[in-house]
Order: sequence, then C-alpha cells, then structure tokens
Amino acid sequence: MPDKVSLFATCVLNNFYPEVAISAARVLSRLGVEVTVQASQTCCGQPFFNSGHWSDSSKLVNKFVSDYSSCDTDIVLPSGSCTSMIRNHYSALCNQNDFGNVEDISTRTFEFTECITHKLGIFDLSPFKSETAERINVTYH
Repeated sequence: MPDKVSLFATCVLNNFYPEVAISAARVLSRLGVEVTVQASQTCCGQPFFNSGHWSDSSKLVNKFVSDYSSCDTDIVLPSGSCTSMIRNHYSALCNQNDFGNVEDISTRTFEFTECITHKLGIFDLSPFKSETAERINVTYH
C-alpha cells in the first residue's frame, strides 16, 4: 500500500474543475495516503497528441518526464485518458535518452480509482460514508 503519492491534477482539472482534484486528494488522504503535488505540473500532452500536433505534445511529454523522473512515489491521476497517454504513448514521443525514465514513470502511474482498488486494495467505500449522507455518490471517468 503506498503511503505517499504525487497527484497529477491534469490541465483540464487545473483549469476547469479544480474541485475534482481537491476531492481526489481528500479521498486519498482519508484513506491514509499522504498526497503531494508537483508545483510545476502542467499538462500530459494529450490534447496536442489527439489533435495531431505530436511535436507540441512531445514538449509536454519531456516536461512531464523531467518533472517526475526524480519523483520516488506513485503518480496518481484522476483521469483515465491522461493515464493512458502516459502509459501508451510517451515512449514514442519522449527524447530517446529518456526512454528508461518513461518506462519507470509508466509503471508508477495509476488512474485514481485504479490506485484505490489495485494499490490500496479497497473495493468497498461504504465504511467511509459520511454519517449525514444516506448514500455515496460516485462518478467514474
């Protein structure tokens, strides 16, 4: 079970839905995980990649790799598509001398709910329900 993770909030959450990133950090904290955030984080590069601008995407890929290659914790993202970008496309877009770092980062990158289930081994969130709530509302991306 990880005792500490780095939360990559994604560009969409940072710019449009910061409360989602804050909620993800709160949930992880409530589950006993210390959450850190890289102050220099920006974007995984997926918007450029999906638009066919691979050169621009590559710049963000290299920044992400630079930011997280010295990080010694798991990296948690509240976005399945950004997690997929890192795991499945970074090796084709990174600087060749960073390929080893990309492989390492890919093995330490987890989507938020994947972290909760596969890394923390929690499959039932009902014990964490608020005393004032009748049910737990969950949204999965």
